[in-house]
Amino acid sequence: MSRLGAAVSAGVLGGMAALQGPINGRLGHSVGVLLASTSSFLSGLVVLALATVCVSGISSLTTLPQRLKGISPVDLAGGLIGGTYVLVAVLTVDDLGAGGLAAASVAGTLLGAVLIDWRGFVGVQRRVPTARTWVGVAFLLIATAVISGGEAKGLEVLPAACALLAGILVAFQPPINSRLANRVGGLDAAVAQTCVGCLYLFAISAVVLVLGHDGGSGESVPWWALLGGPLGAIYVMATLKAVPVIGAAGVAATTIAGGLLFGIAADALGILDLTVVSIGAPRLGGVAMLAVGAALVLWPLGHEDGP
Repeated sequence: MSRLGAAVSAGVLGGMAALQGPINGRLGHSVGVLLASTSSFLSGLVVLALATVCVSGISSLTTLPQRLKGISPVDLAGGLIGGTYVLVAVLTVDDLGAGGLAAASVAGTLLGAVLIDWRGFVGVQRRVPTARTWVGVAFLLIATAVISGGEAKGLEVLPAACALLAGILVAFQPPINSRLANRVGGLDAAVAQTCVGCLYLFAISAVVLVLGHDGGSGESVPWWALLGGPLGAIYVMATLKAVPVIGAAGVAATTIAGGLLFGIAADALGILDLTVVSIGAPRLGGVAMLAVGAALVLWPLGHEDGP
């Protein structure tokens, strides 16, 4: 795959992944938040399992439990993070819209990446942020407030804060998944993490069912509301191919651009049953600030710690 092809595919699929929130949100409106989140993970697991069988054969799946023995629980936390993000996205997309959700989660992910590099979390080599990096973080936070405060809704502080925090958690997924992939392989790692996410959501669902019920309007579900899981699985597989070609920063930059463009366009067109939010001057300004902030954060960080 060429660098241009990898960048374009990551951008397009990143945009498609940004539609997961509103797609799962529509499903959640009909069947309830937890059932929507769990079914999204299950459908994604089916896609990943089929891809693994096609690439590596059925033995790759049957031997996976054995190969996971002795793996640190930390290396399986990617599934917990993914499940948490899907839940937050389903809960907040109605308030933030697709563009606002994309902005808040993107800002959180880049902020989380800075913190991971700065403190050397999850085995990542420490890098000291520069003043330019912190300026970029400030731009990201301001842009998140601007874009999340869609003209039709006003500023939704709590949903935006939740999406921002979920985005910070998502920043831990790539290094965690990479550690697991080094042990069992890329697609197998994705299958394992998705299984963990499914178990996590099943456990939460069981607690909610005991204490009450998840709700849901009971309305009929449109066919496109079942595509959230497969979109997420396709995105995972695409990034596994793109990262070696254009690097993690390149994938981050292109998926950010694609996610914002798709998310804001979805709001403006009112697709996926979203409330129409026009692309006014404030949103355009927020997008510009987010682009500048992302560029500053993705710029090579300061010196590495140690020899």
